[in-house]
Amino acid sequence: MTNSVRKKSNSQVAIVGMGHVGRGLALAFRVAGIRRVPVGRADIVLLAVRDNQITRTAREIAPRLAPRTCVLHTSGIAPCDALESLSGRGFALGSMHPLLSFANPRRAAAQVSEATFALSGDQCAIAAARKLIRRLGAHVVTIRDRDKPLYHAAAVFAANYLVANFSVACDLLARIGIDDHTARRLFAPLARGVLENIVTHGAARALSGPISRGDVTTLRAHLAALPHESHRRLYAALGEVIVDLAKISPSQKSQLRRTLHARGD
Repeated sequence: MTNSVRKKSNSQVAIVGMGHVGRGLALAFRVAGIRRVPVGRADIVLLAVRDNQITRTAREIAPRLAPRTCVLHTSGIAPCDALESLSGRGFALGSMHPLLSFANPRRAAAQVSEATFALSGDQCAIAAARKLIRRLGAHVVTIRDRDKPLYHAAAVFAANYLVANFSVACDLLARIGIDDHTARRLFAPLARGVLENIVTHGAARALSGPISRGDVTTLRAHLAALPHESHRRLYAALGEVIVDLAKISPSQKSQLRRTLHARGD
């Protein structure tokens, strides 16, 4: 790792990889007035490629990098060691993971100023990334490489599994004749309201529904109505988390747990 990096008042950035993340960041940089240049002229090079392509891409761009360039990959789980081929050659090395959904790059670009980027790497890489992110108006958190798997798993719970739950909810409504488009429209205000309450008040205070009031009868009705065992297992697993959060008596919690895991034979 290096202890120096080229310093300019306005760093010039190259993006390698123009998938959803690369396109979203490129749009955000353009709005922020951050100049994009070829790899050989960049002060900061972002590798916005798939995790399994980071090491190969780092090797491929090495001959084109200017001295003391900062190289950052955008993976939330790959360690900085993925850039090992560039180590000891005077480059600042690290990662800069945007904690944001890039399914729609244009929408992601518009939300960048509200997002947080997780940084890891050597001190110079983190300093360069922090300066770049400040120009985007976004936020920063620094994490250790060894903590990345847990950090990334947390992000999956907050984002990907939210998609899974929403998909299950829409599938269940399809069984009573409500199409997917209508289901999404019905659930959107509910989901947004819950998310806003979580952000404002925390998960425990945002909780509502049958478990929060110890309603065993409703739980039994839900479990009986779910069409597949996989639905019931998912309902029970998530229900356990809600039981832990709920502000109800220990006896109510025990009864709810027995109900969640009771066999319906």
